[in-house]
Amino acid sequence: MIKALTSKNLPKPFFRYSPLVKAGPIYKTAGLLGTDSDNKVVSGGTEEEARQILKNLVSFMPDFGLTLDDMMSANVFIADMLTFPLVNKAWEEVFTPDQRPPTRAAVGVAALPMGAAVEIEFMFYKED
Repeated sequence: MIKALTSKNLPKPFFRYSPLVKAGPIYKTAGLLGTDSDNKVVSGGTEEEARQILKNLVSFMPDFGLTLDDMMSANVFIADMLTFPLVNKAWEEVFTPDQRPPTRAAVGVAALPMGAAVEIEFMFYKED
């Protein structure tokens, strides 16, 4: 069974989709943008948006009993691949040398919703 999960800490969807679903031990987020509490993309470009995405992620994971150790993979979508080192800079603030990082893919795209510079989706594995 696939269940849509909700939490006050999950970013609100912009359209009709589930921000997080659970299927057995797998949890999958929709693509997350670097939005603030007003659901607006933060200013500052790629690095600040990536930092906000990760901040939002870390804030809602405990609501579902998830930790970074449960993360399997992340897919990064970026509007300008030349700014990808800025994503890595924010990423390494969370995935420090003592934290096992998930697998990761990065894809350059022509545009992202709401004019965002970066979007990241995450997948977790956690048995009940």
